[in-house]
Amino acid sequence: MIEALKDLRVAFNGLFWGRSTTGSGQYVMKLVRTLLHCYPENRYLLALHQREYSSKRTGEDESLPELGRFLLSTPADRLGENWAKLWFEQVTFPRFCRQQRADVAHVPYWGSPLCSTVPTVVTIHDLIPLMFSLYRGNLLVRAYSALVSRSARRAAHIVTDSQASRQDIINILKVAPDKVKVVYLAADENFRPVTDRGVLAHVQAKYHLPERYILYLGGFDARKNVAFLLQAYAHLVQEWPQSPHLVLAGRLPEESSEFFPDPRLWIDRLGLQGKVALIGWVDEEDKPALYTGADVFVFPSDYEGFGLPVLEAISCGTPAVVTEAGSLPEIVGEAGLRVQVGNLMGLTHAMARIAQDRDFRELLREKALAQAALFTWKRAVEQMMTLYADECQRARG
Repeated sequence: MIEALKDLRVAFNGLFWGRSTTGSGQYVMKLVRTLLHCYPENRYLLALHQREYSSKRTGEDESLPELGRFLLSTPADRLGENWAKLWFEQVTFPRFCRQQRADVAHVPYWGSPLCSTVPTVVTIHDLIPLMFSLYRGNLLVRAYSALVSRSARRAAHIVTDSQASRQDIINILKVAPDKVKVVYLAADENFRPVTDRGVLAHVQAKYHLPERYILYLGGFDARKNVAFLLQAYAHLVQEWPQSPHLVLAGRLPEESSEFFPDPRLWIDRLGLQGKVALIGWVDEEDKPALYTGADVFVFPSDYEGFGLPVLEAISCGTPAVVTEAGSLPEIVGEAGLRVQVGNLMGLTHAMARIAQDRDFRELLREKALAQAALFTWKRAVEQMMTLYADECQRARG
């Protein structure tokens, strides 16, 4: 197989390249960079949408001279962002793959072309828009979801982040099981326990962190269940008034809605002023210290296709409390405690058990590091490269 992995021309849809604040952007950039490091004998071609790349990229590493970048425009660029994106996905990218004589194409998000002459791999992180009515959007969004669902069925292979997502794709998209492969993500190498007291003190001062705290870091959309977390924490404070503070990290919604319930309203309603710290957006370089300083990381989501913040937390040695939802049990393993979705007192008691029992917390820290070590980008790209080579060989007969 080593011989089969050499001299491949792999084309990537780079629509999210440079968008380091998005999950899809982080994924494609880390994937391509690791491929370049581990398999430099291949040729990697990155198709960039000129309009989007120029206007929205943030934090891209320009020090990749060996990466073939191609800035492409579309006839639909003047018609608005949605039409330009659709044209890029369905026409420009497959044409680019054909013109560049790519052996295999990879669309690293749910947006593969309906027709392609090149074997195409598509990554589908989750099927949330099809599974939760609140996330289905308007008529145009639903039409787009229908299109990319159909195009995914026609792809040569589907890659997803967890066994839970794989089963959803098989069941909902009606795809043959042998066409869907799990390739687990990994946390960035920076996510490890921070032992430098100066760094820990700097982050504590920068975000006004209490000495001890329970941490949530993530979004505030309804699926994340932050309001439910606040209710569970309110019970914890009632039972244990000296409990650590709760720290909520992430960009707050501008106004409260069904989709983005504002946690500040729940804090006021539950009388948790002074016990909950809202620290807002956290710089990427500060996250390892933030995770390391927490007694426990809590992530009570209704569903996750992967749950990267959980992996980041346990990579820093922080025990996690998660729900038995989607991929979360796969990711956390024995590195924390799991509760059923909707089990309010179960969530309360799980937080209390870890925060109150130092010996148990230290045991979970050891298990967290062992569990996190199972997820590496090297392993991920080995699996991806094997998949690329298999698709190339199949196409050549």
